[in-house]
Amino acid sequence: MRGIYTNKNFIGIFAQSIPYVVSSSVVDTGVGDSSQESMLLVRTVSAHETATRRALRDALTADFPNVSVLTRDEFRAQQQQQIDRFLTVLVAILALAGLIAILGIVNTLALSVFERTRELGLLRVVGMTRRQVRRMVRGESVIIAVLGGVVGLAVGVVWGWAFARALRDQGLSVVRVPVLELLGFVVVSMTAGVVAAVLPATRASRLDVLDAIAAE
Repeated sequence: MRGIYTNKNFIGIFAQSIPYVVSSSVVDTGVGDSSQESMLLVRTVSAHETATRRALRDALTADFPNVSVLTRDEFRAQQQQQIDRFLTVLVAILALAGLIAILGIVNTLALSVFERTRELGLLRVVGMTRRQVRRMVRGESVIIAVLGGVVGLAVGVVWGWAFARALRDQGLSVVRVPVLELLGFVVVSMTAGVVAAVLPATRASRLDVLDAIAAE
């Protein structure tokens, strides 16, 4: 008894790809009888699923305490947990990258304010208020953050599509672009731009006009 499957990986994307299934006698003939099964699929009637699971667990627990007896839904949930842990790590890395980006924007704006001290002083002389100075610096920060976020999202979508295409034989055949989540990231980048501009904008608005004009 043997079978060929279109989906080469029907036991989880992190498992080994299995393009075909054969009986144990065929395996014994080809590679000997010393092979060890890592997974065993059992088909049973839905009405007897609980009883079959309990019988298998009772029969295997004594000799094989490390063996797990799972239903199809439990196995799917186990595979989903592995993916969720992987995504959690990616989100943590993304959060760290966002923190680094905020610090980079703060540094860039602080340097910009320092280099444009005379310009800011002249703007104050011609009538710009402290609030308008803060608003201008915040606007620059938001523009930088949004541009970086949009470029990052575009690159991320392309890399995600390429990654899914590379793993198509492993069962990743569907590519979904989470539009709402991506828009949420754009909003977060705008918020990060506002937060990053707090210190540089405050410093720019508190510059002494005469000292700023005299600065070289």
